[in-house]
Amino acid sequence: MSTNEPKPRKRRRQYTCEFKSDAVTNVIRSGRPAAQVARELGIKPNLLAKWVRLQLAKKDLEAGQTDGLSPSESAAEIKRLRRELGHVSEQRDILKKVLAILSSDENSRSK
Repeated sequence: MSTNEPKPRKRRRQYTCEFKSDAVTNVIRSGRPAAQVARELGIKPNLLAKWVRLQLAKKDLEAGQTDGLSPSESAAEIKRLRRELGHVSEQRDILKKVLAILSSDENSRSK
């Protein structure tokens, strides 16, 4: 092979819809990790994990249980909401302490 000749390209394997569906069903019903099932089927683990994510997202769409966000957007939104919840919880705790102090002052004055 001379240096001027291009390398032959590898052909991508194509899988039937039935194969993909069976593989995803195998992961979901067996409860085994996608990587383990992928090894048994002779495919790459990340490919099977992608099929599972797509299948679950498709089911969510069909059931109307989506918020229109991608998984990474959902994760970012959850992170933001948790941060906000922590901040609001701190504010609530401060207000409770202030209320306790004020009510104890009022009780001591009225006596």
